[in-house]
Amino acid sequence: MDIGTGCGCISISIKKKLHNSNNIYAIDISKKSINITYKNSLYHNVKIFLYKEDILKKSEDILKKSFFFSKKFDIIISNPPYITKNEKELMHPNVYHYEPNKALFVNNNDPIIFYKKIIYFSKKILKENGKLYLEINPIYKKKIINYLKYYNTKIIKIKKDFYEFYRMIKIIF
Repeated sequence: MDIGTGCGCISISIKKKLHNSNNIYAIDISKKSINITYKNSLYHNVKIFLYKEDILKKSEDILKKSFFFSKKFDIIISNPPYITKNEKELMHPNVYHYEPNKALFVNNNDPIIFYKKIIYFSKKILKENGKLYLEINPIYKKKIINYLKYYNTKIIKIKKDFYEFYRMIKIIF
């Protein structure tokens, strides 16, 4: 499952690379993003199951009525919003001019809010030894790791990007 799929590049790339893989699911808060992902999946001739979901507004009771709790997943991948609004002034405008603000920015008061929800639900919907891959804001690496410790997860790898910033975490539940 790809949480916060945007244009679908992650889920579509995985499906193309692992063409004999099982079903790939992708969710996003934006109907426009879901439509773009659908068009991109048609263009690339892959089948992705798409759902419009707001992970932040999902409670366990509501999720029990959705597809989330009817399936167990091997892998969850997410590149959630992780830039605080205070950081926007430090960014080059071409980054935020071409992406919806909801896809990039989080409130300053809880910069790891998406990670908290994704980790919480991953614990419930991943199969045993399921993997969670997260792109992270390097500024909040320690906060995310401390939150993961609460769930007794195994952090397998923390990788740097080509600028030598910690950017990816691989977790096993």
